[in-house]
Amino acid sequence: SVNPKGYCTFQYIESEADIFDVLLNNERNDFFYEQLYDRLSEQLSRFYTVMAESDEQPKVPLNLQISFIDSALLGLISHWLKDGMIYTSRYMTQSVGKMLDQLDSNNILLLDFFSHETEPALQDIQ
Repeated sequence: SVNPKGYCTFQYIESEADIFDVLLNNERNDFFYEQLYDRLSEQLSRFYTVMAESDEQPKVPLNLQISFIDSALLGLISHWLKDGMIYTSRYMTQSVGKMLDQLDSNNILLLDFFSHETEPALQDIQ
């Protein structure tokens, strides 16, 4: 389940909605999207390194897991912004947790990433 502090990611995006909307939902800002994608990939990779057992081999290659989660999260954020953030940041985090729980398996540790605060990673990009 999602840690109550986990909503910080969506809360931060909500507090900076105008900036994120322009940066994510403008075709001329592909550079920002790529930077955000790369930064999120780095954070997910670091998280996996810390959380995984040293001899553990994922059933799905880590790079595929990261690409899947990066694309899904950034797409969801983009649409949330386009739709006028009709759901609260807490609701968005809870919903992401529920969706990812449906995909959960013992070898996909990256799902726990969303239950931790990732605001600092997003701040570094701006």
